[in-house]
Amino acid sequence: MEFISRYKFTVILDHILGDWIRESVSNAQSMWSALANIEWEDTHGNIASFSFRVAGDIVADIRDDGTIYMDWYCCADDGVVDPVIEKAMAGRGWTWRNM
Repeated sequence: MEFISRYKFTVILDHILGDWIRESVSNAQSMWSALANIEWEDTHGNIASFSFRVAGDIVADIRDDGTIYMDWYCCADDGVVDPVIEKAMAGRGWTWRNM
């Protein structure tokens, strides 16, 4: 088991779900929720787990629209994974669990 950096995970998320996250505010809020109080693990045992603030940073970084972490911080219920996110991540070998 190895924890993955937020920067590496941001690149992974952008590749898998970036267009979807940029598509709407609602999708971005769902992504924040799927990062806050959630632990993601890939098939190689890499773990991704982030604070509420870092979850906001990740969403802002992927959207690249001038928003900052505070624009996304607590923007939705934490620890809820949208089925679109779950399916896309599972397709790349990532599973989740609540922390």
